[in-house]
Amino acid sequence: MKDNTPFSGKLGVLTALLLILTTPAAHADPTISSTSFTLLPAETGAGGGRVANGGSTITADISVGDGIEGGISSVTTGGVQARSGFTGQLYDAVSMVLAPAAGTAVNEGDSLRLSALVTMDDGTRNEDAGPRWSILSGPITAIDRRGLASAGSTARDASATVRALYETLSQDLPLLVRASPYAPYPLSWEDLAANGNGPYRIFLGTTPGNLVEVGSSAQSHFNPGQLAMGTDYWWQVLDASSNDLTPGGGPANFTTDLYQPDTRVGLGALPGSHIGNNVFNTSGAGQTVALTLKGKKPGSLYFSVENDGDVTDEQRFRAPRGSKTLGTVTYTRLNGPSPGNVTAAAITNGYQTGELAPGELALYRLSAKSKGKKKARQNLLLSTSSDLDTRGIDAGRGSLSVKPVKKKKK
Repeated sequence: MKDNTPFSGKLGVLTALLLILTTPAAHADPTISSTSFTLLPAETGAGGGRVANGGSTITADISVGDGIEGGISSVTTGGVQARSGFTGQLYDAVSMVLAPAAGTAVNEGDSLRLSALVTMDDGTRNEDAGPRWSILSGPITAIDRRGLASAGSTARDASATVRALYETLSQDLPLLVRASPYAPYPLSWEDLAANGNGPYRIFLGTTPGNLVEVGSSAQSHFNPGQLAMGTDYWWQVLDASSNDLTPGGGPANFTTDLYQPDTRVGLGALPGSHIGNNVFNTSGAGQTVALTLKGKKPGSLYFSVENDGDVTDEQRFRAPRGSKTLGTVTYTRLNGPSPGNVTAAAITNGYQTGELAPGELALYRLSAKSKGKKKARQNLLLSTSSDLDTRGIDAGRGSLSVKPVKKKKK
């Protein structure tokens, strides 16, 4: 007689064991919840799926691999952080280190790559955090989405400060923008292709139909170097696939600024009487005035320096001191916000005029007093240069001679 009792016999025992082994065990996983939402418990080690709060407002798609209950952090290939045994991964940034180092210098017209290394609260690090950058001060003109900072023009070395923001972290980075001995004209463009399509080829010329390739750049920024002053230029940039990326379509044009002082000299104080207008050289040729001193009687000559450039400029006036045989020479600024004796500055590093608008001039007086004992002669070269572009220079000359006065016989 056969026993029809369920799970009787060897086959029944095996079936019962299989059912026991395949019956899901009870779990005590906590419900994922907050004051505003609740998710159903997610089984650790489950093959994945979707859990929801019973409505349509909160859902979570989960996928768990070889999970270890309780969860640990690990770094996988490519730097991806994975925390096993959790539905989601949430990290907080706790510190940030900026690069390059504080005080790093960049030449005006050039660019500098900025980056941030962020450390999270589980000890992992994000080497490409991509913070939001802003400019706080100084001649940094722009920072693109890849952290490329562009340095603008500056008359002298200048400090700049930028700020990085990442989640709740904020950190400032001081930089130094070095002045060039000429006015730079950086070219920039935007590449909307993912990660860019460089390297980029840059073409430049003084006519749109005769452009020459002058360089290439891996970044969307290029400094063509020293260009002629007061000149029209045309340029175009092509990406690696020869697509035109010139802003507005190429060729595009720009005009370089002209920085040019004009030194004139004369025996009278009125600038209109001075010679050397629109004569530019560094020798004083064609703009020289002779002054003869009689005995110990002092004498003066005058010179005016006009800003013949097309932009506001600050000029630097340099002049020699008097010779031992000639005597004393002093230089005086006659106009401007701070007239007065400028001899000490003129004979050392040069006297700075302050800003002069196009067409504005600085007026000076050269006063000389000889020892009067014997004949003497000295050529005084009066040189003025642009502070923004030292190629803009002009000189006048004062040719001084001393004629001794003979004593009358009694």
